[in-house]
Amino acid sequence: MTDGQLQKNILHVIGKDVEWVKREVAEQGYASIKEVYLGEYRNGSLHCYPERL
Repeated sequence: MTDGQLQKNILHVIGKDVEWVKREVAEQGYASIKEVYLGEYRNGSLHCYPERL
């Protein structure tokens, strides 16, 4: 994810789907993907960062 936009083509590469991303984002306290400035898949986990820290 970059600036609230999900790069769906990457999901296929990592073997995940949009529903997985939505669950992960919600578990981290975001109401939607649009609230995430940067989402990074590392070591099997999604790390989300807000626009402002």
